[in-house]
Amino acid sequence: MKTLLININYIMPKSLFLILFVVFIAGCSSNKPVSQNPETKYHEPVNYDSKRAIGVDLFASGNEPFWIVDMNSNDSTKIFILSDNSTVYFKTPKPLIDSDAKTIKYFFDTDITLTLTKGKCIDNMSGESGEFIATLNILNKPFVGCGKFIIATSNPFLSPSTLRLNDIWALRIFRDSTVNPSSFKEGIPVLELHLNDGRFFGNSNCNTISGSLTVEDSYITFSDITSSKKYCEGDFEAQYIQDLKSVDSWTLDKMVLRLKKSGKEVLVFKKID
Repeated sequence: MKTLLININYIMPKSLFLILFVVFIAGCSSNKPVSQNPETKYHEPVNYDSKRAIGVDLFASGNEPFWIVDMNSNDSTKIFILSDNSTVYFKTPKPLIDSDAKTIKYFFDTDITLTLTKGKCIDNMSGESGEFIATLNILNKPFVGCGKFIIATSNPFLSPSTLRLNDIWALRIFRDSTVNPSSFKEGIPVLELHLNDGRFFGNSNCNTISGSLTVEDSYITFSDITSSKKYCEGDFEAQYIQDLKSVDSWTLDKMVLRLKKSGKEVLVFKKID
């Protein structure tokens, strides 16, 4: 069977998609058109910065078979199915939001929908966390995976409290002890959180740091942390970065941000901007 690769800039005729779907589910024995190295090519970590740069604000994916959805809410949505090595594009429809059920539904066609249900979701291959259970439904056949809004303000269920994290925070408590500003010759460590970019910036004693940021209601992770290379005396910097990498949740009380690991407080910051 020859590879079926379809690229359509807006709404695809249903008859054409039916052909794609039949090829997708038919199996077609060993001649099925798939990537030669699907695990390497398609299950590597997702580069959210690159996706944001091209306007993607919602990403969803699932496994067995592997599929992805890249959505630009103001433009188009790409649906890729590895089993058929096929990519299709739709004009992104307006979502139907059910605040009571905590669901968001997109109707690309009468037989093609994407439903996001608020709830913790773990990708069973990458182990990555998502804020929504994502169900891609094609001709009443559901494909289940995880989804997340990689541009925070696109998430209709993100609370005002979470959006308040988009600010500058100064370290106040480190490993159960109140920090002494005079101990830091180049200024007390601060974090500048950029929710829409999924990035953070700051300093750790004498070096500047930056990295990737994932924030949801009560959930937070700091990853891909890089720093400048100045020599810093003592072991504070290494411990501080280690603690940042370890946190998985947060609480906010007025102007005090508490970062926690498995429910235990690790770092405490105070809003300064």
